[in-house]
Amino acid sequence: ESAKKFMGNMEYSIDFKGDIYEQEIGGKTFYCMDVVNHYGGTDILQSYYATIIKSFAFTFVTTYVTDDQKAAVQTAIDQIEFQ
Repeated sequence: ESAKKFMGNMEYSIDFKGDIYEQEIGGKTFYCMDVVNHYGGTDILQSYYATIIKSFAFTFVTTYVTDDQKAAVQTAIDQIEFQ
């Protein structure tokens, strides 16, 4: 929720898509937040992922504009494995 507050104060427009949700990735539960950045007439879609692994925060962000890019990113996420 603090990330939403911080990001909502930036100079370009951000819309949050829905609530924070859980997603299983490589056997780990990630908490995810989807946003749309409206910048220069383009909608830039991002998904933020976060989990705790061995007492450390592990986060990553995916960014895409087209459905093809979204599919390519999801294919990469589906291949993530943790040891």
